Amino acid sequence: MKKVFIITSLIFLYGCSDAPSTSVIKNEIEQGLQESKFSNILEFQNIKKVNGFEESNKIYIADITYDIHFLKGLNEIKQESKGNSLMSSFGTMALSMQYGNFKAGDIQPQELKLTMIKTEQGWKIKS
Repeated sequence: MKKVFIITSLIFLYGCSDAPSTSVIKNEIEQGLQESKFSNILEFQNIKKVNGFEESNKIYIADITYDIHFLKGLNEIKQESKGNSLMSSFGTMALSMQYGNFKAGDIQPQELKLTMIKTEQGWKIKS
């Protein structure tokens, strides 16, 4: 009986302290991109969790690396956005300030510290 209690306790403790996997983080990031206005401009590739720590039993801080693959260049986006409120000149200026004068096909490596929150539906990115 004592062995059953110890095994059950270990399984419970293991389940409480699980960190989000790279695949969970990747799915959350990709879902966020699909819901954004940038899904036709760029995509994320090579998403990897390189480190992380549990801040509490419901908060996990993950260091991730990924590549941004630009599907369209900045000049192309500027041309398409003329008269389009979705990607105003302010939006293209922000993209230019953050990523420079990128072209379609360019890839830029990125690093990010991501906060994940454990919810009833699993790990989610803190917005």
